[in-house]
Amino acid sequence: LEPMAGDVAIIILNSGVKHELAAGEYNELRRHCESAARTIGVKSLRAVDVSRLAASRAKLSERDYQCAYHIVGENQRVIFGGRALRNGDLDQFGQYLYQSHESSRDFFKNSCPELDLLVELARAQPGCLGARLTGGGFGGATINLVERAHAKEFMEAMAAAYAESTGR
Repeated sequence: LEPMAGDVAIIILNSGVKHELAAGEYNELRRHCESAARTIGVKSLRAVDVSRLAASRAKLSERDYQCAYHIVGENQRVIFGGRALRNGDLDQFGQYLYQSHESSRDFFKNSCPELDLLVELARAQPGCLGARLTGGGFGGATINLVERAHAKEFMEAMAAAYAESTGR
């Protein structure tokens, strides 16, 4: 989108952790989401808002609820994130990226220690507006929204800090 042109860089950081989505973890998450939707009485979680999810919580297993909570929250963050971008509010958009990662880590549970480390290291860097895991999780990469003026220093600092912490 145009508001991002020139102001920020999108930087992808590879954790070095190979994600094997075929191993079943991602399919398990999908099953929990489908189960939650069935229990709530909708075709997909796109049709569920926060209040409806809260009203259905007692009927859901804890894991189904956690997965649904993440998906419902992600749907809201996408809508709000689009609004923030249209308004040119990159700081707020970055906060939605951080919130998304925290929800992935705490509720969807598709993060891993290396992705969490990358996001926490990024959060401490000057000019980083937001960061989150990207793709299906369980390894892979993070996406980072960084003020263009800080992009080079961000990449150098992140490479050094990640190598120091992980040996990668």
